Amino acid sequence: RDLKTWSPQQAIPVLADQPLARNAWAPEAVYNPVTQDWTIFWATTNAAPGTEYDHRLYSISTRDWLTFTPARLFFDPGFSSIDSTILKVGSQWLMVFKDERKEPLMKRLRVAWANAPEGPWTRVSEPFTEAWVEGPTVLKIGRWWWIYFDHYTKPQHYAAMQTNDFATWTDATPQ
Repeated sequence: RDLKTWSPQQAIPVLADQPLARNAWAPEAVYNPVTQDWTIFWATTNAAPGTEYDHRLYSISTRDWLTFTPARLFFDPGFSSIDSTILKVGSQWLMVFKDERKEPLMKRLRVAWANAPEGPWTRVSEPFTEAWVEGPTVLKIGRWWWIYFDHYTKPQHYAAMQTNDFATWTDATPQ
């Protein structure tokens, strides 16, 4: 309540029912005021030969942060994807995520849309950034949406794209 006193740490068994899962990367949570529960989502790879770097997004849900639904496939655009973040835009929900493919080389950000934060996610966009970026964060300033991200290869820097319709993008990094 005061950002000084914290509850004890609690392990959340996100992958207990996924025996081939290797990891849980970049977890985030979003609250659905309609269903009054939280969706916790993250990227996972699995240990099946040939798929060790083929990431997909998984999720669990909770109302009380003590009990959780079994993990489920949350988003599968048909290619490796990581680093998702979700927010409400008007009456729709927007996911910004990283297309993690090496072949063909992507490593770029895209968006997808849903009617609820738990999906299903459709209308996957074309990439709107250059390659070798990750870790998107979204905020709105006035009528503009800003998506900040990490360009993690040389030249390493943080960058930003700006839009007011999620279809037309402007590189706002110099600003």
